[in-house]
Amino acid sequence: MLFAKPCLVALALWLTLSASASLALDVFIEDAQTLPELPVVDVIESESAVKIAGAFTTLTATLPKNWKRLPSTPSDDLLDDLYVPLAGKPGTDGLRPPLLAASWRDEPDNHKIIFRIHPGATWSDGIPVTTKDAIYTLFYLSELTSGTPYQRQLINQSLTGITQYDAEHFALHYSQKYDRAPEALFGLRIMPGHAAGMAADARPPVNGPYLPTDLNGTTMSLERNPDWWGDNVPALSDRFRIRKIVFHKASAERFDQFIQGQVDCISTTSISDSADEWLKTLLEIKNITHIISEAENPLSVLLIASGSLDQDRFTLLKEQVFSAVDGEKSEGLVADVIFSPAPTLNWASQAGYSQVPSRIFKSRIRTGFYEAAIIALPQSKIANHAEVLRYLSSNDSNLHIAALYDIPYYQYACWPWVTLPQPGEGKGDILSPTDIYTGGYIGLDRRQRARVLGRPDRDNDEEPIVVRYPATNNTTQPE
Repeated sequence: MLFAKPCLVALALWLTLSASASLALDVFIEDAQTLPELPVVDVIESESAVKIAGAFTTLTATLPKNWKRLPSTPSDDLLDDLYVPLAGKPGTDGLRPPLLAASWRDEPDNHKIIFRIHPGATWSDGIPVTTKDAIYTLFYLSELTSGTPYQRQLINQSLTGITQYDAEHFALHYSQKYDRAPEALFGLRIMPGHAAGMAADARPPVNGPYLPTDLNGTTMSLERNPDWWGDNVPALSDRFRIRKIVFHKASAERFDQFIQGQVDCISTTSISDSADEWLKTLLEIKNITHIISEAENPLSVLLIASGSLDQDRFTLLKEQVFSAVDGEKSEGLVADVIFSPAPTLNWASQAGYSQVPSRIFKSRIRTGFYEAAIIALPQSKIANHAEVLRYLSSNDSNLHIAALYDIPYYQYACWPWVTLPQPGEGKGDILSPTDIYTGGYIGLDRRQRARVLGRPDRDNDEEPIVVRYPATNNTTQPE
């Protein structure tokens, strides 16, 4: 998504589903001499000694179908990180670190923010990033033919116009109707206007640290840009040191490759995944590290039941589902339960509940053709469930609704040659190798890889560990 994910959550709840057919965005041109004074651009010299090496391999549930960025689809997160947002997320001091925008000036009385694009920012084909790219991005996302209905609606509702001063300076005019609109603007990821009209399968010019190299039905590969301009930006320097990132679509074969050491890291956030026998067996012979990183937006899971299910049976059903969350299979179900096809709900299938395809699930929710349903609502993807939320809010008098649980963390299993920052360093989601906001801090030690895979069993005094981020009083403990 082109805008910061936390802001999308709030905006998604505020916006309606109907797509606006008319574009309300105005473009103004002003002389750069009218610009107010902006902060000095903070530029550093990159460390030439920083070594970029190694290939990191991980698994993902979905892969994009092509390089064309469609922010309304659920698989675009991998493509987001090819583009740098205007600014980072606020730190403990409440300040945002400059990213693509080197500086800015917020004028709340005039309902606009003036941005200066970093003077060194370039696309991977060497062409500078300019304000024309910002204008192109907003109009592209606002076009009915672009396939981005959610972004079109967001832009039309939160922005009123854009002013171009010169190649580096532009202003975004935000709506007075929504007080969090300015916050969302900092997450705008500008697209290359000079590449308009490229085929969907063509490799686009990007301004992030990694270049697209290969994309097919099972694998996506990215290569580090050795001449990346972001190495001279304080918030981006000394990061993204891995030369190649490979995302494989998760499958039984790929999990077997993890067991063999051919995949460096996998997600085990799902309760059922972390309890699988193959992982327990692997823990007995190798010192796999479990990493638990606090999730910024926990996964909310709702249980809803139609009015035909009486309150006593609904209470019993809640108890059964809670038992399923804890890994216990229920002996007898009291209702016909369906659940949304989400990786975090694997336990529901193991407990005997019925999974239905996404299209059928949404249809049954809208029509009320079910006794009970379990819905996973990941906050960063809540826009994809907007029709479900609308149905629930308009029919709540006829439904039983219970919040089952949150998953306030991401959990991974990694081979020990994946080097991680120390807990407490505030590195965010440490296992996002390309994430512009909080990722890119991991490294690889291939010598350690050879040592680990070269011995059949771990030493008796060598135990796998759990590392928790951010740091607590007990940051590591035996598995």
